[in-house]
Amino acid sequence: MNNNGILFLVVGNSGSGKDSIISGVKKQWSIKNPKLIVPRRYITRSKHPSEKFHSISKEKFTQLKEKGKFIFTWHSYENDYGILSLIHKWLEMGQFVMVNVSRKILKEAKQKYPNCKIIFVKIPYEISEKRIRSRRREIVGSEIYRARLERARKNLILEDADFIVDNSTDLHNAVKMVKNYINKFIE
Repeated sequence: MNNNGILFLVVGNSGSGKDSIISGVKKQWSIKNPKLIVPRRYITRSKHPSEKFHSISKEKFTQLKEKGKFIFTWHSYENDYGILSLIHKWLEMGQFVMVNVSRKILKEAKQKYPNCKIIFVKIPYEISEKRIRSRRREIVGSEIYRARLERARKNLILEDADFIVDNSTDLHNAVKMVKNYINKFIE
């Protein structure tokens, strides 16, 4: 697939602040061209105040997937996640697209969009644990809660990342660093 825009894939452990960074960059984006588009993910779980996404049923998700409406899908923590194929159109128009994704789709993404950029949000395990607990999305001690913690323990760094940002202390600084990184790609 040829595209003129750039796809920025934001990856990090649960509680790393991916959505907070994306939201912060989007709010501060003052450049009109290229636009920075942040598509919402489709997820097969109930809405939760800690995250903005389109909540849909597993049946509807399957229908959209079978119709080819998603460019990327993955299954994680008993839920299905999808990103609409519209991002291809935006990229062809020369726009920047920034989305929170799982590391599971990075190889596929690089095949479809070789110039995509991977931004890894890094935090120490102890902070992941504290943030996962405080957002109260899963019951403390549940299987999903323990799985998120185990993944955070095993994946403290992403070697293939194009850019790594530390979000363990100052969100404002992390947003600024990511925004500065993206600005480097404006011609």
